[in-house]
Amino acid sequence: MRTKIMAAALAAVLLTAPLAGCNNAPPAPPYEGAYDATYSLGETFTINITDDTETRHKYAVCTVMLELGDADIITTFDEKLHRVRQIVIDTVGSKTTGRLQTAEQKTALREELAEKINEEFNTTAVHRVVFSEFFFH
Repeated sequence: MRTKIMAAALAAVLLTAPLAGCNNAPPAPPYEGAYDATYSLGETFTINITDDTETRHKYAVCTVMLELGDADIITTFDEKLHRVRQIVIDTVGSKTTGRLQTAEQKTALREELAEKINEEFNTTAVHRVVFSEFFFH
């Protein structure tokens, strides 16, 4: 009798196991701010900027990653990387050290970069620009 009960229990588990986790519900939409891929702009940027307190130039050193909502744009960015990098150089280089000090100013810079890159490539794929390093020298 015990063997029959064990066999029935095992059969029930084996028959229902493939159904576990299956449902017909559509996948949940991605959370706000989700992205499909990241894209590195390659080497670290060293960009001339003007120091507000002195007449000499300083350098902003940064490494940039893009968070993308559409991974299909990666091919375009690979082919036109020089244009993406130029946007970063021009935008960061137009700032002074005094305009890049606070967290709010850096957030505004990241938003400006995303907007300019999206505009240049006629896309909305760039969701966020991330600096994996950013300092002055």
